[in-house]
Amino acid sequence: MPYELDAPEGFWKLGPVAKSAICNGMGAKDSRLSRFIPNSMLFLDVKEAADIHDYMYHVGTTIEDKKDADRYFLINLLKIINDAGGLLAFPRRCIALKYYEAVHYGGEAAFYKGKLNV
Repeated sequence: MPYELDAPEGFWKLGPVAKSAICNGMGAKDSRLSRFIPNSMLFLDVKEAADIHDYMYHVGTTIEDKKDADRYFLINLLKIINDAGGLLAFPRRCIALKYYEAVHYGGEAAFYKGKLNV
């Protein structure tokens, strides 16, 4: 993987058990609809970007943390897409923007789930 994804240091230190407990790829962990959201965009695996986003939602505590997580998500998606290039790059970027909009405008419940003082 020639591109380097942006993530907090703690993400890279996660062991496999902790990572699987926190990260689940695309979609909210406890949502029945998430099973229908693929971890790929037109055959390009983007799960690592989603896992970083999951981790940042898990450790974040403020609305600014949520906004940072959402921005990292979009940046990481675009890094993966731009690295792959090709004819599908443009439609993948369009999908990435829609995913970003979904978490930015609709992700507060997932961000605050299980947190105290909400």
